[in-house]
Amino acid sequence: EGAKKNLWFLMRYSKDKENILKDGKNEILLSFILPIYNVEDCLEECIDSILVQVTEECEIILVDDGAIDASGEICDRYARNDPVIKVIHKENGGLSSARNAALDIARGDYIGFVDSDDYIALDMYEKLVGILSVCEVEIVTFGCHKVDENGNIIQESKSLSREDMQNILTAVIKSGVVSKTVLSTIGARAI
Repeated sequence: EGAKKNLWFLMRYSKDKENILKDGKNEILLSFILPIYNVEDCLEECIDSILVQVTEECEIILVDDGAIDASGEICDRYARNDPVIKVIHKENGGLSSARNAALDIARGDYIGFVDSDDYIALDMYEKLVGILSVCEVEIVTFGCHKVDENGNIIQESKSLSREDMQNILTAVIKSGVVSKTVLSTIGARAI
């Protein structure tokens, strides 16, 4: 059974400007949010795949959702070594609860949700900045590949149809946040 790679969802996020503005401007372009629960075996690969490409315009929010393995300790170790990383420890409340906890402190103009048992491509941030510099967009989705333990692609991702994207966006708007179901739908359609 292969792992997922590059399942990633990005959306523009606005909230109370007093919370995200400093000296009249937002200093963070992108907040990566990783809900974490019992993924000690693959968590470092996920975090490292983001860290190698972040800039001062990024923050990484790790949400330990009551993990009973060493995931929380791994999060703390990374936070001690890198100022772009923030950690939230909370009782287990599920994926949406973890994402919402991170959204409460996120400062980015854009929010990127990354599953903590996945990893992102090493050129993803560069591609993202390229898209954002050319297009004024509210949501960007990236596909995913199923890969084996050596990183070889087992199954290529497929593009979402316009109708599928409209259905996903409708669900996002109705829910107010991206739910596990919405992300699973994106992943299931992209695999």
